[in-house]
Amino acid sequence: MGADESKATAASYDVVLRGLRETRLTAEDGTFWEQFWALAEASASFRTVYKEVLVGDVRAIKTWRTENLEILLQQCLRQLLVTATATDFSLALHSVRVLTRIFPVLYEHGSLGFADRLLWTSPSDEHAPLGESLIVALLQLMFTPKFSVSDSLPFILFGPSSVVPMTHVWENGIGVDEDTQLSVSVPFEMLRNRSEIIQCILAIVSCHLYVTPSELFATPNKALDFFCSPHFAPYAPTVFFSLLNTVMSFDPVGWGLPYNHLFSSDEQETFVRACVHLLLLVMSHSPLSRKAAQTTAVPSANTQASTVDAAPVTTIPSDADDTTSMAQLPAPSQPEQPELLPPPAEQQQQQQQQQQQQQQQEQPGQQQLHARPQHTNFFVQGVKDIETPSQFDLLLDGFALMLTDPITHAAGSYVLPYSVGCAQVHRELLLLLWAFVSHNTRFLKHFCAKPDACTALLCPLFFFINEGVQYPEAIGLLHSALLVLMLMSEERDFALYLNTPWTRRNFLAITTPPDATIADYFIQLMTTLSTIEVPAKSGSGIIVSEIGSRAVCEAFLTALANVSPYLKRVGAGAAASLTRLFELATRPRFLRAASRNHTLAEMMVDTFTNIVQHEYEGNAELVYCLLRNIGTVTKLQNLDFATLMPMVATGAELTDLTLPPLHTEATAAVTTATTTHVPAAATPAAAATPSASAVSTPTAATTPAAPLSYSAYTPANAENWQPSLQWFKEWHDGLRLSTLLALHSAFASQLANLFSRADEDALKEFLRKSTLVGLLPSPPPLRLRRYVMSRATKLWLIQQIWTLVFHNEPHVLDFTEITLCALRARKLV
Repeated sequence: MGADESKATAASYDVVLRGLRETRLTAEDGTFWEQFWALAEASASFRTVYKEVLVGDVRAIKTWRTENLEILLQQCLRQLLVTATATDFSLALHSVRVLTRIFPVLYEHGSLGFADRLLWTSPSDEHAPLGESLIVALLQLMFTPKFSVSDSLPFILFGPSSVVPMTHVWENGIGVDEDTQLSVSVPFEMLRNRSEIIQCILAIVSCHLYVTPSELFATPNKALDFFCSPHFAPYAPTVFFSLLNTVMSFDPVGWGLPYNHLFSSDEQETFVRACVHLLLLVMSHSPLSRKAAQTTAVPSANTQASTVDAAPVTTIPSDADDTTSMAQLPAPSQPEQPELLPPPAEQQQQQQQQQQQQQQQEQPGQQQLHARPQHTNFFVQGVKDIETPSQFDLLLDGFALMLTDPITHAAGSYVLPYSVGCAQVHRELLLLLWAFVSHNTRFLKHFCAKPDACTALLCPLFFFINEGVQYPEAIGLLHSALLVLMLMSEERDFALYLNTPWTRRNFLAITTPPDATIADYFIQLMTTLSTIEVPAKSGSGIIVSEIGSRAVCEAFLTALANVSPYLKRVGAGAAASLTRLFELATRPRFLRAASRNHTLAEMMVDTFTNIVQHEYEGNAELVYCLLRNIGTVTKLQNLDFATLMPMVATGAELTDLTLPPLHTEATAAVTTATTTHVPAAATPAAAATPSASAVSTPTAATTPAAPLSYSAYTPANAENWQPSLQWFKEWHDGLRLSTLLALHSAFASQLANLFSRADEDALKEFLRKSTLVGLLPSPPPLRLRRYVMSRATKLWLIQQIWTLVFHNEPHVLDFTEITLCALRARKLV
């Protein structure tokens, strides 16, 4: 019976697809459209449409019958608009599924010009473009009673002056008044309808997947532009809070029935991931202004697209062609004119009259469009408008619950092994946390001032950093966690929080004493992950330590330098690890290996200087280690270019992960001068570059088996760069070593006698009781290094989000020719 029904369904689809490919259709062909809408009864889910309507079928219609494709989109739009009076939503749901299948293919093969004419060109002044009408219809469907919200709510017709009330928000939480009682229980059919609408919107805004990375920032995404434009303003809050509250109210454990995840898929988890994906896309989008959108050229149709039926994985790009942060791009030259002087009164009157005439000539819709700047992103503004402590607490509870779930499963905290499945939403939530702390500094300050909240977020960050170093497919987690950690390090409350004892279970096998602080754990973890063991010479059997990942080490030292003035006590183990890392970072062959390697030594010098100047009394262990290794400081002080560059470079040089550079600003707190710290990009050897994936779904090519490998490079082929005397003087003359050298001078006469003692505890007690008042120079200005997103990181972020979208069920982007991300074959089941 089931086989016969499947054959009948396939035959019906074949008839409809043949008609779309071979016959010129019109909206009045009643027989054909009856056959088309009859397919809604046979399509129980999107999987049916996905199975019967192949990508090749849509490509053939797009190539040979473009007019049929336009009529098909118009028919689907018409069906979506009649849902207000419909009692059966099967036709509307079928339209959503067809649109989800069609839209990714519209953007393939450099067809953005074709899609622009089809979707975003208005046939007349009285009619909106087809793309805008489709998005508005889908948004209206998101809040249609009986279909996606409770039948007790009124129907809202979307229009320029319509406002969707907050009673239509999907879940209780942020933005919903306590007096407003929302329906908590959602039927399965309604949950599925919401999920399919979000999947359709993701397909409509997916045009950036089909451009090359070099074309990304010059190609407008008009669907996302409309989503973030003033047209969307009346119902943006309802959509934003619906998506956000759906994510934050998700419980990854649920009822906790043992092994339930082995027998059925969690539709709620799939729906939550889709909501996070849409949130991430709109929050990372920078709408182009109207002038920029008109002058931006659409990529030509000659763009080559590789046909690979595979899953894209995010290969984090190098920044070789973009070594300047967006914050430091030079301003365009302008002619000299007195711009600050106000124009004469007559000119002001003329300008006002011209503006009034233009406003009278414009249509009402155009006047509303100019009410706010075209480039305003209302979703980002929604994040910035969250400001009450209760709202921050709701966000913290949601982030902590879902980010801690992988740690709970990795630690085996359940009685029955593997009895509860792990919700795969932590990658999306980590990116969302980064977006929130980037756009809402009040939220960042709020949880940094709460020790419990810091601990709840810091544990997952440590866990994900460790996972990213150990497994190549988790490198996205590593980068996201490091960026969040760098933003947290800018807050003074977070620096003070690091002095509290570490009370959590040591889940990463880092040896710390019972009285270790969070700073000790953080330092020992990061120094362990920043170094690797390599053979000194081939066949010698001698193992030495080297700095393995410059990107990881640089992010760690940036955060450490920011919090160093407030570290009241650094334990013996952490102090020994820091001085050992300092010795590795000041080796001549590491300094000459890349143009920005010296920044590690600079930040470590600043760290030691801040601790000695501001927190000397409680850091006897660190002072002891510095005096033990004071030779490293004197060698760095006496280093010259001849010593740095010997005639023959021997030994293996060092490499880096394929992370984009972590751009920061170094801000002097006392002086008004601001220096910019912009690390150069890492360009590893092509043969040893690990493939980076945003997901860890076990596949034939992505099963984690071995730690991330590090290949060696020489200074000549690392960045196609050679050290110069001018480069050496620029950074070496700027080292602030006076405090450390004064520390050496203060104890120089006693060093031999001190270190001859066998009792280290007595020596440390002597250092605690010693004073350096009047012996140290004046404290240098404190430097706060602030994170600045570069174009390479922006590109990586967009690739990361779309990779997560690709891997989410029901894989609506499969078998389309994606050019934004690198591709790797995925095992199809």
